[in-house]
Parts: sequence; C-alpha cells; structure tokens
Amino acid sequence: MKELDLDALRSIPDPLGATPRAPKLAAVSGEAPRPAAGPTRSVLRRRRTLVVALGLAWLFAIQLVIGIRGDVPFALMFLHVAVPSLLGAGALWLALDPGRAGVGPTIRSTSIFAVVASVVFAASMLLGPAVLGDAGVVQGEDSSNFFEKAFLCGDFILALAVVPLIGLAWVQRRTAPSSAGIKSALFGVAAGFTAGGLQALHCAHSDAPHVVLGHGWPVLVMGLVAWIAFRKTVRA
Repeated sequence: MKELDLDALRSIPDPLGATPRAPKLAAVSGEAPRPAAGPTRSVLRRRRTLVVALGLAWLFAIQLVIGIRGDVPFALMFLHVAVPSLLGAGALWLALDPGRAGVGPTIRSTSIFAVVASVVFAASMLLGPAVLGDAGVVQGEDSSNFFEKAFLCGDFILALAVVPLIGLAWVQRRTAPSSAGIKSALFGVAAGFTAGGLQALHCAHSDAPHVVLGHGWPVLVMGLVAWIAFRKTVRA
C-alpha cells in the first residue's frame, strides 16, 4: 500500500482559509471608507459656538454701519434690545436641549415657549416706558403709513436674520434624528428675535405698536421659513 504523502496534502488550498482574507482584499482594492453620519460632539460644540458668535457680530456690525440712535432713553433702548435677544437665546437653548428622553424639544414644550415668548414680547413692549423728549414730554410717533413702516422694517430684519439662520442650519446638519422640523423652526425664531432686538438700536420708530408688529412678524416668518427650508438639512 502506497504511503500517504503529507507534503502533497499541505499543498491543497484550504477553502475556509480564504474567508479571513476577504476584508484584506477589499481594503487593497482601494474602496473608500464610509463617511461618518455627523460631526462629533466636541467638533459640533466648537462650530456652534463659532457660528453663534459670528452671527451676533454680523447683526451688531450692521447696526454700527447704518448708525445707532442716540435720542432714545437708555431704559427703553435696553428693553427693546434685551427682551427680544433673550427670547432668541431661549429659543436657541430649547432647540439644542436634548430633553428628558434625549429626542430634543417636543411639540408641548415648543408650544409653551411660543405662547410665553409672545406674551412676554408683546407685554414688555406695550407696557414699557414711553419715549421722552428733552423737556420730559412724551413724544408721539407719526401714525401715518403705520403698516408700511412695519412691513419695511420687518423686511430688513428678515434680510439680517437669514445670515445667522443659514449658519445654524449648516452647523447642525445631520444632527437631529428626531424633531428636525421643530428644531429648524426654533432656529428661525432665535434668529428672528435676535435680529429684531438688535435692529432696535437703529430703528427710527421706537413706539410700542411699531416694535410689536414691525419687529414681531419677522419672527413668525423666520420660524416658518426655517421649518420649510432646513428640516431636511438638520435631519440625521
């Protein structure tokens, strides 16, 4: 009987041995690695901080270029600037807050914020101090073309707010696995409130009705525009 040749058996390829080498062959083929779904938290935090800072700088720089009013009492100017800006910060915080379940803002929390922000904004403007002249007499604003002035002022606020809104949408792209529409709308509200607040530094009309309407309607429009245009951008 012929002896078994072990060296000949070793030369036979092992079909199971080719399986572990399959990933190596794929790597050699030059196939590009699959990109990550979104930025890491640290990178996102740095980008977000940069975008917010640049957005505020943009809004304030425009007011410096077009001129800041010097005839409005400090208390009134502070009120018209600070309240909308704080409401804008609140909208941005709500949009970025992960919430209790980690899914972001809910319809309930957003609705509560919308009601509270509207009441606070309107009440603080309507119940705030009146504009006083040099003699301490209340100065009435020209009531002619009220809606035209409110419309034109709001248009300018929209143009200002678009820049920080685009920045927020860009930095938050592919970061919202849920509530993408709500977050986008809150980004628009945040940009609208902040732009309207800083616009009060220059706005020629400091009467409460003008500020409520002329600086208020752009907030609603920015929220709607952001919801329509950017909810797919920020969805993960």
